[in-house]
Amino acid sequence: MSVAGAGEYPLSIRLRPSRKLLLAVFALHGGAALALLCMKLPWWASAVSLLAVAVSAYQAWRVQRAKAGLALELFSDGGLGLRQTHFASEIQWVSLAPGVVVFPSVIWFALRVHAADGRPRWLRLMLVEGEVGAEWKMLRTWLRHRALEASRTAA
Repeated sequence: MSVAGAGEYPLSIRLRPSRKLLLAVFALHGGAALALLCMKLPWWASAVSLLAVAVSAYQAWRVQRAKAGLALELFSDGGLGLRQTHFASEIQWVSLAPGVVVFPSVIWFALRVHAADGRPRWLRLMLVEGEVGAEWKMLRTWLRHRALEASRTAA
């Protein structure tokens, strides 16, 4: 939940896995597996293909589970922090990469994580409303206005 009320910053948004998104991803992977089973392929090609589908489904599940431990910290000046909620860690400052895509039902963006060793790490996120909750509209507005303005003035 948020630390501040609506329209107040800083705003803390705890991410969580979306059950609907996970269900859709597993349904698509199940459909792909079923299609592979219906094809007349050599047994080894079917086995390799089914293994690839299973690995892909597992990776999608891992990505969704990893979101459960993250919180985005939004600031009024366009600053952005990332916090791991499982460990109640301090805020790690990140930069929003150019190329943010904001639609009514989905958001794509990349974060440049400022690591202690000086090497940049990138975190690419796709978020849907079910992963954000009540702060969905606020996050979309913040990304469109405050964050993009801050990245333009910094460039």
